Amino acid sequence: MSVPGGYILLPRMLFAGDIFSRPPWEFKVALWMIDQAADGDPPGSLTASVSDLQQVCSYSVGARSECPDKPSISRFMQRQQAAGFLTFTSTMFGYDITVNDYGLWQNPDAYEDNAPPPQPNTTGTTAQPPYRDILDAYNGLCVSAGMPEAKVLTEKRRGHIRARWKDPQFRTSWREVFVMAAKSPHLCGDNAIGWAADFGWILESHEHVVKILEGCYVRNGHHRGGVAKPSTQFDGKEVSL
Repeated sequence: MSVPGGYILLPRMLFAGDIFSRPPWEFKVALWMIDQAADGDPPGSLTASVSDLQQVCSYSVGARSECPDKPSISRFMQRQQAAGFLTFTSTMFGYDITVNDYGLWQNPDAYEDNAPPPQPNTTGTTAQPPYRDILDAYNGLCVSAGMPEAKVLTEKRRGHIRARWKDPQFRTSWREVFVMAAKSPHLCGDNAIGWAADFGWILESHEHVVKILEGCYVRNGHHRGGVAKPSTQFDGKEVSL
């Protein structure tokens, strides 16, 4: 049996925010925005008029219906933007709204203690890959050099890691892969089109990993703009080059 209507995910940190000490209608409209943003284009976005928000916020007191006035809704929007929950642009009739980090909130793998269970070991290796350590090593070594941050351990990224983990050389030199990648101006965006490698590109093929380790993408010993070489220290560990 399936539950009709689908679902949305709410981070527990939402319940610890300032919104819980505000009038109840404010939390009600925040939940409504999260729900409506699921169908946005792109997901996380929605358009709402002032009357839409007033209708969502309305509540009954005896025989009469109450709802916040336009200035109250305006102050609510400004508070939530300042808190980082959303960003908005005022329009003639209401607001164009983006719920910040919506894609992150709706990804179950992004939540603490909610990663997918370990997969059966069919590769002949003695242990599962250290998924989080590998992601953290990339972010710690490559992002400051110009590559985009990898925020979430998606199943696709886990698949790339599992594929590379079958290679004994990768299991002993994966930190070095990111050190060498961060030393390449080309991979860090110093090229004719401004393209920069990311976590997925580095690990999506064995060939990419081998070429990075062999220094094929390192043209010189410095970064664009004279930025110093990245440290060979990560998480207190020395990486041998």
